[in-house]
Amino acid sequence: MRSSRSLENTGGSSGEPLNFYVEPSSIPHEWAHMHKIWRRVGYRPRDLKIVFGGRSTIQNVLDYDALRHHFAADIYAGWAAVADKIMALPFYSRPKFLHGYPSAIFDFVQWLEAQRHPLLAILRSEIEGLLLGSEYPSPEVRIKTEKLLDCSSASWYGHTERAVLAFEDEEKSLYRPFLTYGFVEAASNEDGQRLIGTAYYNHASPFIRYDTGDLVEADVVEGVVESFRIVKGRSGDFIEDKYGNKVFLTGLIFGRHHRIFDYCRHIQVAQDTPGSAIIYVVPKGAEPDNWDALFDRTNVHLDFTFRPVAEPFRTPAGKIPLLVKNVGQK
Repeated sequence: MRSSRSLENTGGSSGEPLNFYVEPSSIPHEWAHMHKIWRRVGYRPRDLKIVFGGRSTIQNVLDYDALRHHFAADIYAGWAAVADKIMALPFYSRPKFLHGYPSAIFDFVQWLEAQRHPLLAILRSEIEGLLLGSEYPSPEVRIKTEKLLDCSSASWYGHTERAVLAFEDEEKSLYRPFLTYGFVEAASNEDGQRLIGTAYYNHASPFIRYDTGDLVEADVVEGVVESFRIVKGRSGDFIEDKYGNKVFLTGLIFGRHHRIFDYCRHIQVAQDTPGSAIIYVVPKGAEPDNWDALFDRTNVHLDFTFRPVAEPFRTPAGKIPLLVKNVGQK
């Protein structure tokens, strides 16, 4: 057993929880690869950025993180509040990059355009690039957002599990895995090709031939994946809070690492009316006394109802979506 390790969890691409350990010694290796990706759009460690992530502990809508040299934006506060905070930044604190969930970044920028907000012109003159992680960015919306800000963007493929990390080369949406990060394969089954990864740098919870659950179209040479396109992965699903603000499920579910993951095999979200959310959970074993207490609802304007089910809801094709619709008809 490794003495230096930390417990992590992830919801996976389809809401299937997984707990595992990560060694702190792997962090420099991780960041070396991430900075190589970000340099493709000109990012340097001294550059200031705004992060649109899923944190629930942001106190003032826009909090400065001195360790990572970025502002963390509260994506649950409503875009008007976020825009006002960015507008209030002094000239020397204006960001050069926007970083985070593509769905949140794209929606924020398009909100600025729809509102004819003066911040859009400021960002257009200051922003040098977009750093798009954790979701597959919609190609059409990505192009529109780049045009609105007159900048380029970098997208990458990776997981909390740290078994696969891939970057876009010259062609958007075509990812090339770092073979210095992990060994990548594509396994064929009735659904198509599933992306498989073997991690190099985590001996606390080794991932050997780990099935990411993502479907890809891969270029395979002698058993090794040289490049791939995502067929099905995490998307930018959202629901609405009590004030009509979008709550992006990537942030709400995957960005918070809820304790509820320890007690369920699958988690899915449904919404009948704005301001409320139904969380469907498939228990691993004995149910806890209070599902609600295991879910981080901090700073989210939603009423939650938790409903255990024996099996997750599936699409007609047999896939397990994170956002489920027309539950009463299933």
